[in-house]
Amino acid sequence: KYDIIKEKRQTGDIMNKKFNLVVCSALAFSMFSTGCTEKKKNDASSSCESVESTDNMSDLNDSADYDSLFSERDLSGDFDEPDAEIFFNGDKITVEGDKVEVDKTTIKINQGGVYRFSGKLENGKIVVDSGKNDKVQLVFDGVDLTCSDSSPLCILSADKTFLTLVENSVNTLTDGENYSSSDDENSPDSVIFSKDDLTVNGTGSLVVNGNFNEGLTCKNDLVIVKSDITVNSVGNGIKGVDSIAVKDAKLNITSNSDGLKSDNTDDLSKGFVYLCDSVIKICADEDGIQAETDLTCNGDNDIQITSGGGFTLNTDSHNDDFGGGFGERRDFGGQNERDMPKGGAIPDSEGRIAEYKPPVLDGENRENPQRFNGEAPPDFNGEMPPEPPDFHDDFSEISSDEDTVSSKGIKSAGIIKICGGNFKIDSCDDAIHADGSIEISDGSFSLSSGDDAIHSGDSLDISGGQIDVVTSYEGLEAAFINISGGDINVNASDDGINASDGTPQGGMGTKSDVDITVSGGTLNVTADGDGIDSNGTMHILAGDVNVYGPTNDGNSAIDGNSDILIDGGNLAAFSSSGMLEIPSDTSKQNFVVICLDEYADSDSEITIIDENGESVFSGKSPKKFDSVIVSNSDLQMNSTYTVKLNDVEIDSFTVESTASNVGNMRNFGGGQGKGGMPPKR
Repeated sequence: KYDIIKEKRQTGDIMNKKFNLVVCSALAFSMFSTGCTEKKKNDASSSCESVESTDNMSDLNDSADYDSLFSERDLSGDFDEPDAEIFFNGDKITVEGDKVEVDKTTIKINQGGVYRFSGKLENGKIVVDSGKNDKVQLVFDGVDLTCSDSSPLCILSADKTFLTLVENSVNTLTDGENYSSSDDENSPDSVIFSKDDLTVNGTGSLVVNGNFNEGLTCKNDLVIVKSDITVNSVGNGIKGVDSIAVKDAKLNITSNSDGLKSDNTDDLSKGFVYLCDSVIKICADEDGIQAETDLTCNGDNDIQITSGGGFTLNTDSHNDDFGGGFGERRDFGGQNERDMPKGGAIPDSEGRIAEYKPPVLDGENRENPQRFNGEAPPDFNGEMPPEPPDFHDDFSEISSDEDTVSSKGIKSAGIIKICGGNFKIDSCDDAIHADGSIEISDGSFSLSSGDDAIHSGDSLDISGGQIDVVTSYEGLEAAFINISGGDINVNASDDGINASDGTPQGGMGTKSDVDITVSGGTLNVTADGDGIDSNGTMHILAGDVNVYGPTNDGNSAIDGNSDILIDGGNLAAFSSSGMLEIPSDTSKQNFVVICLDEYADSDSEITIIDENGESVFSGKSPKKFDSVIVSNSDLQMNSTYTVKLNDVEIDSFTVESTASNVGNMRNFGGGQGKGGMPPKR
């Protein structure tokens, strides 16, 4: 599931830069800390308000403030007395003023100035070919413009062009299915085509119908402020090659390719997308929003995305390499992973599981559980699978397939930073995906994904927000996952949370330099695979963690290839016990493992009562279970507790060490993270 091959990406020097940009992006984001402060949409101190304005978006990475993306002229939407007024009427054009050339149904603007347009023109176009230092403002006041064989609006040269939509005006631009000239990437190929910087502003509306290729294309920096834009296109909806910055706008995009896209691969300071206080609705056959470097969502955005037809159209069988991670998806002996337990416990030809041999616990010799008579299982016909490229390796080693179609909701080849807003994403592939890091500090999320709900190739940091993973294959996946706040609910058909760096796991699992740390917030995980799975370490320091894990004896509620440390917080992990893994006995907070003689029905309640008759834990699982791991600060040393199932006493235990247990584990392949099992009672 290591998804770093992107549609139509180039190899060579461009690919070599991919993860260099992550480092540059991280430095840039460290300077943008003021861009994610908690603001209200119309607050005068909003992070989107312009303080020092510039018309050059390439200066962004030299500034500590996103405000520099928007000039005062971008934000105002005002215009001076027009140098010329152009009136359309059928196939006729009338001009009042100067600086305009008319050739049949083509209007040519060769000088800077303000030009106001109105009326309907059939099979005509506007061409801006001005000086490199000229600013051109096109004011649309009820324009209906069609061109059958080229771009209705073509900007060939200017310092910057402003397309201003007059308040309450409705403007429509439509092209044909075939262009007379589209030989190279610099030829017009979209309804609105600009080779230089373009700003769309004003409070009017614009409808763009792209029948040839893209709807709106800007080869440089694209700014959209306050406008209401609808795009219907057979290609990409809106593309700003160097960058896209959107503020206080309303976008409605239907695209047969990507919805909103910035894809400069030559300059690491470009290729970014910035969205602030905007309402955006995208239905795209491929990616909803794509950035080549950084993607930032700030302020009170309301974003709805359907990509690739939604999660129900994902037909991937998801046959992962054993142990999870990014390994190749395979079948083992003709069986699907769903039909067999993880961790190397492989059925024989009659479906029987090899007898489990418990780990040696004496002294420091705490080996991983032994399986298959002390030998690791053979992997795929006796051979190890090929190593996928490491995340930190040179991208030049990665092949590119131009036929690969990406259908993610929000995607960045660099960093994603989300500081608030509402997000509803239904994606065939990952809902939110970054090759670099992802940071979420606030916002409300409803994510339905055919693959990962949130996937980072590096680190995922969640410090706030309401995140609801409605459905997914895996919920949250990254090499390093840090949860310090927020309310997170994950539903996954495989692992709920998975820390992996792409190292193949094989049957025994391979320790990787990855980690999951929970230091705050509320985390509820419902998973058919491992609930929380780290190919390295796992730390719970604070917060509330509730896991409703597998019922198939092939996975575990918590799973780690190294230490599983519970040093604080509240943990309740329900699952089947066949592959049960438990926390390390070097944890700083006591825990108890409760194993039942038989499965308890869904919604059955486990209660732990102290010596004073007070409840120190009470919890239910929405699925059947026969094991529960409980840890909280109320489990005190040398104290005795009674365990009840549905108000019926089943056993008691005294806390004599960090790890206590009730009942006997029927574990055939699990174990303890860097520790031994508590003694059987």
